[in-house]
Amino acid sequence: MTPDEVNYLTNKLYTRFKNIPGVDREFIYKCAQAIAGLNDPEVDAKIKQLALFL
Repeated sequence: MTPDEVNYLTNKLYTRFKNIPGVDREFIYKCAQAIAGLNDPEVDAKIKQLALFL
């Protein structure tokens, strides 16, 4: 995933889960970066598909 896609996913997830204690934007961003760091096209495609439903 590109940095823009990581930010997009982070914003979508944060909007959805911001009311959960301990789940802040930085935590979500780090998780999205870790997923992007896998460099697995199949995982990237599924994460992008998931983001469309958020």
